[in-house]
Amino acid sequence: NVTFHLFEPAEGTTQVTVPDLQGRSALTVTIRRTGSRLQIEAAGAVHAWQVLLRGVETIAGLTGGQTASDEAGLLLIPEAGVAELTVEL
Repeated sequence: NVTFHLFEPAEGTTQVTVPDLQGRSALTVTIRRTGSRLQIEAAGAVHAWQVLLRGVETIAGLTGGQTASDEAGLLLIPEAGVAELTVEL
């Protein structure tokens, strides 16, 4: 289970890779921001993953998952088997 903490995402694309114990890529998350829309894609997601939007309490919409409140912000939790989330901020 991996939680990616996202702080004030800038316009454009960001990519993060999580290595396995042998140093190989186990999971790569790509985040694209265009205006108020975030597209979050998890490639190689075999285990549970989620995104914590730090300092954010509400969003306008989410496709592909559900939200949960957290003391640090808003958790985006993908539905089972979903590898992409679309967020309207």
